[in-house]
Amino acid sequence: MRRGLRVALTPSGTVAVTEEKLRRLRDAGLARLAVSLDGSTAAVHDAFRGVRGSYAWALRIIDRARALDLPLQVNTTITRRNLHDFVAMGDFLERFGIVLCSIFFLIPTGPVQGKRASSHIPWSWATSPR
Repeated sequence: MRRGLRVALTPSGTVAVTEEKLRRLRDAGLARLAVSLDGSTAAVHDAFRGVRGSYAWALRIIDRARALDLPLQVNTTITRRNLHDFVAMGDFLERFGIVLCSIFFLIPTGPVQGKRASSHIPWSWATSPR
């Protein structure tokens, strides 16, 4: 950070992300905190992540970052499993004052190709104007 490099961090959405740790990172020069959030509700997000309670953990991290005035980015992966929530997700995110929303489309490759094909959105759909 002393050399002009801006540093951002995307922590795992767990209880290990405490306000004190975020404060120390901010004071050390952290430029932005990114949080993965894949649904506007616990039902959508937790089902997507496969971990009950992960939505609440993500929201706690967002609240802590906002309390510390850390610029906030939200990363969202879109698949057929949460596409129905996309508009609601945009409305939901407005309240957080995020500086960047990064959208990812799940494109299975390698060993998982074919195993989760039913959940991804075809690239042709994702890139065609609607």
